Amino acid sequence: MLTVEGVPSRRAGRPLSETSAPELPPSMRPAFTCSQGLVIAALLRLVMPSLRAKVSRRDLMRRTGLGRTVVEDAMRLARQLGLTRESRHPTGACGNIVEIIHPAWRVWIEQNKGGFIAPSPALPPLAEGMFTVSQARVLSALVQMMPESLRAEVSRRELMHRTALGRTTVEDALRLARHRGVIRERRQSLPPGPNMIEIVDPAWRSWIGEHRR
Repeated sequence: MLTVEGVPSRRAGRPLSETSAPELPPSMRPAFTCSQGLVIAALLRLVMPSLRAKVSRRDLMRRTGLGRTVVEDAMRLARQLGLTRESRHPTGACGNIVEIIHPAWRVWIEQNKGGFIAPSPALPPLAEGMFTVSQARVLSALVQMMPESLRAEVSRRELMHRTALGRTTVEDALRLARHRGVIRERRQSLPPGPNMIEIVDPAWRSWIGEHRR
């Protein structure tokens, strides 16, 4: 039986970074990879405020942009660690009833929910639904790195470091932001050097400016 107090070390030879998700207490984070942490973050948003709700794998996959295997692994590990309890929905509808049951996690959520349940303060409300959870984390980091001009040299490596996400996720987030007209990017140097990135969407610029005052 796995326990949070004795979080197991990952098998040697698995170069996976532990999650830095603020939704989990620090003592629980080493048990989860970065991707699994995104699943846990999405799960928490779905079960608030009662910490018990019907949750489907499909919804978690849609919210995180991750595959079924990662979602299943994260949910299984949470059950094994005694963090959650899962039962079949009585109507047989798609999704199971998931409840957060670990006392320490419930206390952590109550004490810190103001810091991570609300949408990211770095992104305007109009971004809701435009990006997955992981992509939104990349763009939040990008906005926080921007000076008042909302134009700066930014490297993929720095975004990966700030978000604890992989290069593919960072690239996908920036590509989608360019496609949606949120940012403009100009190559400054050869990879992995920084590129000049500017937030150009007028609505985003206005919202960010107002919320930085």
